[in-house]
Amino acid sequence: MAQADTAAAHTDYSMQYHVDYLRKLTGLEPTDPRFSARWHDLWGMDLIWCTDDGLFKFDRGRQTDMGHAAYDADGSDQRQPVYCPFKDEHAVWAFDAIREYGLPRWPASGSAGRDSR
Repeated sequence: MAQADTAAAHTDYSMQYHVDYLRKLTGLEPTDPRFSARWHDLWGMDLIWCTDDGLFKFDRGRQTDMGHAAYDADGSDQRQPVYCPFKDEHAVWAFDAIREYGLPRWPASGSAGRDSR
């Protein structure tokens, strides 16, 4: 029977944002094709996490702006929330995403892609 690995998993979702640190860590420039693989190996990465903005452009329906926490080394990316389109919890629970945004129109090939509406 195989021995269970007791080491903690390494997960990342935005380390590539810290280019200066990664440049020092790897000794490579971000344009080097080995750059990402090098720091993934050095850190023993198990999972690389990322998100996309979704299937729609931000051109319809209500949208929120929750601000952004300080993540940059100098905190320059921090900004306070600007807008919430929901006035109370009842408006949140009444929200119908399909009615407000619609469903994506998938390409004939069936592959995922941004809606062109």
